[in-house]
Amino acid sequence: MLNSWFKVNVQETRINEQTMRSLLLSILSLVWCFYCTAQEGQSDSGNKPVVFIAEEMPLYPGGDKALLQYISENITYPSECEQKGIMGVVFVSYVVDVNGRATDVKVVMSSNELFNEAAIEVVESISGYEPGTQDGKPVPVQFTVPIQFTFNDGSPEWQENIQKKLAAEFYNLGINQAEKGNYDMAKHLFDRSLSTAANWSHKCFAARGNVQMALKDFNGALKDFSSALEIDSSLADIYYSRGMAKARLRDMKGACKDWQKANQLGVKDAEFLVQSQCSDK
Repeated sequence: MLNSWFKVNVQETRINEQTMRSLLLSILSLVWCFYCTAQEGQSDSGNKPVVFIAEEMPLYPGGDKALLQYISENITYPSECEQKGIMGVVFVSYVVDVNGRATDVKVVMSSNELFNEAAIEVVESISGYEPGTQDGKPVPVQFTVPIQFTFNDGSPEWQENIQKKLAAEFYNLGINQAEKGNYDMAKHLFDRSLSTAANWSHKCFAARGNVQMALKDFNGALKDFSSALEIDSSLADIYYSRGMAKARLRDMKGACKDWQKANQLGVKDAEFLVQSQCSDK
């Protein structure tokens, strides 16, 4: 039985326009053109081939949380927009060059051109990435990041909600890649989701476990399925899947225990495995 891939919707943050202004940055996975794994373009600055997905993607020091914090602390909210209570979002594309700097910064879509200059300015200031590599050599890699301007109270709850929103975006893009059979990229996205907001959803652990089963990393899958069950012990399909991981690791006693639990919780396929594989366990 194959587990279905999971979708998740994270509740939108309620905005209190009377509180201090700040920036909400929803880095929608630092959205790469996932449809273009093998495609290359040209950098405006150096005429070097630009890739959209590298074997090793560029890494900002401290990860996406640190990048989020950097942009939040260094962006300038346009005064006209602040005075009028205007909010909006700007999609900015940029290339992380072989020196780890953001180059070729462009607005690809904007809800209000009043935000464009501020968005471009802060992205152009980004540096310090560990460059992406392909075949062991540094390569320019293109990203697109949506920057949403809004207002918040700066509370820990607000910050936590933003991290969960970002984690959910990584998760949903991972699901998209998994459904297309791009398991390595899907795992990379699930890794980023869980590093952004640890233990934010059992679904992410379960989805990464499914991907690791496909990649034949059964120990990794076992760990992820167990993490999902630590969050919610009523997940019948995850008991079934963890049993499959244990079976591939030749732990039939443990596999049968999980299949029996899955059967008790109503997984039909588990009943067959219990009868055919566990009569002497």
